[in-house]
Amino acid sequence: MRPGANLWYNIRNSRFGQNSNKIPARSATLILNTGNMKSLASITDKDIETIKMALNDSISDMNFELKQKISPEKKNSLLDFKAKYSRVFDKLKQSGSIYALTETELDIVAGGLNDAIDLIEDNLTDDLSEEESLEILGYKNDCQRLIDLLSL
Repeated sequence: MRPGANLWYNIRNSRFGQNSNKIPARSATLILNTGNMKSLASITDKDIETIKMALNDSISDMNFELKQKISPEKKNSLLDFKAKYSRVFDKLKQSGSIYALTETELDIVAGGLNDAIDLIEDNLTDDLSEEESLEILGYKNDCQRLIDLLSL
C-alpha cells in the first residue's frame, strides 16, 4: 500500500476460485478516504462504459454457471454476486456517474473489473484474429488501468 493514498485497494481474490470450478470464494475490499477524490474525477464516460461492460460480462458468466449443475451453496453465492453486480450495473446505467456509487458499490466495481480480467484470461484463445486479440487485450488493459486507478 502506498502511504497517504486516498483509496486503498486490496484484492484478496476475485469471485473465482483457484480451480476450474470457479468457486466464488474470494472478494475485493476498498477503503475510501473521502478527503480527496482526484482518482475518481479522472474516470471518463468511456471508463464508465468499460465498467458496465465488465459487470455485464461477469453477470453473463454467472448466468451460464447458474444453468450448470452446482451445489446449493455455490448457487446461493453466485446469486448473491449476481444481485450485487446487477444493482451496481443498473445504478451506473441510470446515473452514468462513478460518484453515484457508495464505498460498498466501489468494492463491487473492483470485483467486477477483476472478474472480467479473469474471464478474459480464461477465454483468450489462439484462434482469434490479430484485430480481435488486440481489442480484447485493450479491454483487459482498460480493466486493469481502472483497478489501478481505484487503488490510488
